[in-house]
Amino acid sequence: MTQRIAILSGKGGTGKSLLTCGIGEALAREGKTVLLVDGSQGLRSLELFLGMTEGILYSCPDLAAGSCSPEDVLIEDDVHPGLWLLPAAQNLASDQDLAENYEKALQMIQEGGTDIPEFDFILTDCGGSLESQLALASLSERPVLAVTPDPAGLRAADKLRKLTSKEPEMILNRFDSRDLAQQILPPLSEIQEMLPLKILGVFEENDGLRRAVLTGSDILQEMPEFTNTARRILGQDAALPLLPGNSGRTADAIPPEVSGRRRTFWNRLFRKGQK
Repeated sequence: MTQRIAILSGKGGTGKSLLTCGIGEALAREGKTVLLVDGSQGLRSLELFLGMTEGILYSCPDLAAGSCSPEDVLIEDDVHPGLWLLPAAQNLASDQDLAENYEKALQMIQEGGTDIPEFDFILTDCGGSLESQLALASLSERPVLAVTPDPAGLRAADKLRKLTSKEPEMILNRFDSRDLAQQILPPLSEIQEMLPLKILGVFEENDGLRRAVLTGSDILQEMPEFTNTARRILGQDAALPLLPGNSGRTADAIPPEVSGRRRTFWNRLFRKGQK
C-alpha cells in the first residue's frame, strides 16, 4: 500500500526540497519505489537537485487536464533505481486549482499504467504559500514539518502544526551544534516541549552537503542522516544525533545569567513561564 508523506514548513528557507530529494533517494536505496512530487507551481526545483535539467515536457497540471499520460509526465532517475519525479509547472503564476490538480494527477498515477510501478512512498515537496502547503498536505496521510531551530522557524512550525488536519512529525534542519554547545539554542528535549512532535531526523549544518548539492555529488554520502531518517520512516531503529548519549558533545561553560536570558527568551517565544 502506498504511503503519502507531505513535507511542509511554516516559512521559506527550511530546506524542504533538499530534504524531499535526500529522503527519497535514501528510501530508494532501501529498496523502496518512491515518487517525488514537486508542489512548487511556478518555481519548481526538484529536478535540479536530481540533475534532471533536460527532457521535462509535461507537468502535473498537464496530466490532470488529460494532455498527457502518466508515462509521459513521470521521469525515472537514472542514478537511483526506483526513484521517480512528478514535475511541477514552471510557467504558472498562481496556485489556482492546486489541490484538485494534484489529487487528480496522483489518482491517475496510482491507477497505474504500462510502465508505471506501484509506489511504496509518495513524497510531496509542499512549496508556495501557507494555504498551498496545507492544501497539498491534506492529500497525504503523514505530514512532516521541516523546522529550522531559530525563533522564526520554531514559531512558524508551532502555528502550522495547529493548522494541519493530522498530527505532524518534524525534521530539524540546519541545526548548528556550536549554538547548542554554547546554550544559545535550547537542547532537543526543550524543543520537543515547545513542539511536542515526533522527531524523524536532525540535520546539522554541513559544508560537505552544500558542495555535494552544487557539484551533483552523492548527498547521502555527505549526510548519513538521510539514510537514518528513511529508516525511521520505515519504522526501524536509528539513534537520533544530538540527543543525550548519542552526540558525545559537552556544552561549553557559560555564565548563568546568559543561560537565564536564553531560557527566558525561548519561554517568552512560546508564552511559557514568565510573562
